[in-house]
Amino acid sequence: MTTEERLAKVERELAELQHEVRTRRVTILDENGEIRAMLEVAEDGPMLRLCDAAGKNRAVLVASGAGPMLFLSDAAGNGRATLVATGDETMLTLFNAAGRERAGLYVDADGTMLRLCDAADKPRAFLAVVKDEPGLGLLDAAGKSIWSAP
Repeated sequence: MTTEERLAKVERELAELQHEVRTRRVTILDENGEIRAMLEVAEDGPMLRLCDAAGKNRAVLVASGAGPMLFLSDAAGNGRATLVATGDETMLTLFNAAGRERAGLYVDADGTMLRLCDAADKPRAFLAVVKDEPGLGLLDAAGKSIWSAP
């Protein structure tokens, strides 16, 4: 390959770069040099992380082989909400400041369930429609049914 051919090839490649950037990770820094966002291809798939001024992950979106997942955290770094869609299941889970599950909405091929938990992470109430049959129930702290319908 001649020098002119090499130069022409480099010029073509540079022209293509004006329309596309290829990399494995993009990191966005704030004016203080702190990481505020990162887009990368992790082992399980692409991941977008959004960080607060303290550098803590506040939102993480992952497109894994199992399905997409969104994780939201508070300023202390505690997980507060997750949204996961895998196969025929979709789950939205909400957590309190201590990291305990307080509510969950679950959908799969058989139906839908809303579960409410107490401060100790124990399910205490549920509302469900499974195979087109409704159900409503209340549980004591030990998980024993104290009321249900039908």
